[in-house]
Amino acid sequence: MSVLPAGLSLTWDQVRGYRLRRHGLFAPEPAGSAVEVTSTVCGIHAQVGSAAALSLTRRVRDANVELLADALWQDRSLVKTYGPRGTVHVVAAQELSLWNAATRALPDQDPQETPPDDQLVVPTPDQAEELRTAVLSVTHGTVLTRAELGAAISEECGPWVDIQASPAWSTGWPHWRLAVDEAVARGVLCFGPPQGNRVTFVRADEWLPDTVTQAWTTGDDVLVGAAPAVLVEVARRYLAAYGPATHQEFAQWFAIPAGLARKVYAALTDELIAVDVEGYRSSALLESEPEHWQPVNDCVRLLGYFDCFAVGSHPRDEFAPPAAAERAAAHGRAFVRGSARRFLCGPLPVLLIDGVVAGVWTYRRMGGATEQVRVEVFNSPEAGLRRLLTEEVVRLSATLDRELKLSIGPADINAHL
Repeated sequence: MSVLPAGLSLTWDQVRGYRLRRHGLFAPEPAGSAVEVTSTVCGIHAQVGSAAALSLTRRVRDANVELLADALWQDRSLVKTYGPRGTVHVVAAQELSLWNAATRALPDQDPQETPPDDQLVVPTPDQAEELRTAVLSVTHGTVLTRAELGAAISEECGPWVDIQASPAWSTGWPHWRLAVDEAVARGVLCFGPPQGNRVTFVRADEWLPDTVTQAWTTGDDVLVGAAPAVLVEVARRYLAAYGPATHQEFAQWFAIPAGLARKVYAALTDELIAVDVEGYRSSALLESEPEHWQPVNDCVRLLGYFDCFAVGSHPRDEFAPPAAAERAAAHGRAFVRGSARRFLCGPLPVLLIDGVVAGVWTYRRMGGATEQVRVEVFNSPEAGLRRLLTEEVVRLSATLDRELKLSIGPADINAHL
């Protein structure tokens, strides 16, 4: 293995400044840059639709909350699929093939509880192929909800596809459901426009404009060193947006074994530089220049549920300090108390001050057209924070196109599952 070049010595303030700038959170990116922003941050987490819209809109200058819906369902420059960790993300349409390939590269996860052999129903190769053909057939030229998909596949293949295939939560998923997920992972299907609170699916080859050229054409079996080529590219993008980071932190972000992440970093050796951040050893892309690592001041931001900056920032103690996690524990009633720091890094909307979690926030109805933004600051607010929060709420009002009023005090909010 090659030796890394002479390293960088950085402070955490410099690291936070780099990440905030890369994410368009210190200053928004130019109007019309939704695709570029989505690509830079490695996709927008879309488990909660309204939060995804907020995540994207806050990063693009002069944008409002309709930006995401327009990009997804009108010009189709963005697409909804499975992304990092196999969770629902919005990605650039021309990068759908990249993220599909990366999802396919995720190692199979063994279920925690395997049913007895006499309860397992494993499709034969012919049945598996019949399922794939049915998914293509029933989605041709149409938009279907998940339930409609299940009914159509069952009608085409027979009732055996409704049998539980593997444990999932308490009831298990039928074969047709796994076939649909596989089709999304392979890039055959993507999410279509929602029908109320129900998701839909469409054929990706019919949904995306003919002008969209896919950026990733490398086969799944191509390696760089001992690592899948697609995971090497994903790690490169992750470091550009969230670096510096260790291979273990990359493994956590993308939900792969640490041993595989180590192989990915080994394949990137010639592109990496060793970094010492106040004694914490990590890696960054070699192309990073000293001017990239500048601290920021007075950067107050309100991030929604599962904002990608919160999900991807490591190490956790430098993003959500232990004291903040302790204060947030009361809001995580759906979680084990000991995991408080985890739900500050996604499942709760957070107050960010210069890149560090300093509180949580939510909306409150006040009657009429006005809503109250209730911000709970974990420590005693410093002088000037109310002014900065007021400015942030003004920006949030423009983004959401609604009248908002700032209120500081305990926030009644629970972590999102």
